[in-house]
Amino acid sequence: QLEPYLRRMADMKEKEEKVGVVDPWVARGDGEAYYRYMGSLTTPACDEGVIWTVIKRVATVSSDQLKLLTDAVHDGFEMNARPLQKVNGRDIGLFCPDDDHERYYAAADH
Repeated sequence: QLEPYLRRMADMKEKEEKVGVVDPWVARGDGEAYYRYMGSLTTPACDEGVIWTVIKRVATVSSDQLKLLTDAVHDGFEMNARPLQKVNGRDIGLFCPDDDHERYYAAADH
């Protein structure tokens, strides 16, 4: 759905494009389990208070899709991820949709 916008952004000097409302639940797919936890940004200043939602099943993209996304968001910060952080006692929830209900499993750092 975002491909036309990414193509325009890849060709623009200004890297902003109005796309309207994008529903991230569509990318999740039906019945897909996901993890959720409180964390922080991976770029400086590494601000905290970010809610991360990570799909349990890894999806794939084509090399053309990856290049398009890279071209659209190229910002000079190719190595913007910081090293893996410890769990530090925070809960990591696993949400498993089941017949329109979601089960939550918490895992804490021991």
